[in-house]
Amino acid sequence: MTNTATKQQEASPAIDEFSFSAIRARLAAPIDAKYISIKNLGGRDIPFVNITDMKDILDERVPVWESHVAEVKQIGENLCVVVRLSIHTTDGVFSQDGTGLEMLNVNSYGDPFSNAYAQAFRRACEGFALGRDLWRKPHPTAGNIQTAGTPLSGPAGRRPQVKPTQGKADNAHEPATPAQLVLLNRKISEAGIDPTALLQTEFADVAAVGELSKRAASYLIDLLIA
Repeated sequence: MTNTATKQQEASPAIDEFSFSAIRARLAAPIDAKYISIKNLGGRDIPFVNITDMKDILDERVPVWESHVAEVKQIGENLCVVVRLSIHTTDGVFSQDGTGLEMLNVNSYGDPFSNAYAQAFRRACEGFALGRDLWRKPHPTAGNIQTAGTPLSGPAGRRPQVKPTQGKADNAHEPATPAQLVLLNRKISEAGIDPTALLQTEFADVAAVGELSKRAASYLIDLLIA
């Protein structure tokens, strides 16, 4: 009598679709092009997702999530908002904070709180990998670095205000505030602009962002803000 060996199929371990790793993997997936809009920063088109659409995407990919404003404070002439985004998983509750900064005298669309809140919310989402590809900048090439002598334009191609006649020397007794410099450096970074080329284009007598006058810094912020 011949014994026939039978191979018992091993049961595959169940995949927990509500675990943190599974949810994060879903969050990291590319965002559908229908949600992506384009805005102009410093003469360069930047992809972004409206905050309402971002919340819809969270609803699609995360079973339970919540957010709240963790902090609001004024920093110089800017409003700072911190948003805490939490997702509930079978591993526990995980949170990410995002920070948004907007000028109090913002003259673009929206109000300071709404704009800062939207920035903070999107940054909190990026902390969970949602929309992270939208934050990536291309490697610097001749095609995407602003070159000296090429005029910049703000949103919709407008120049926001009359440029100060000088940079460092203009209003030299009133240097740019720390809050202005923080905001300006962040806007330059977000736009992917070479700061040296920007200064050469706008204020030939200024070698570094830290040398700007308050009036000149305000002009550049208005130029880059969206």
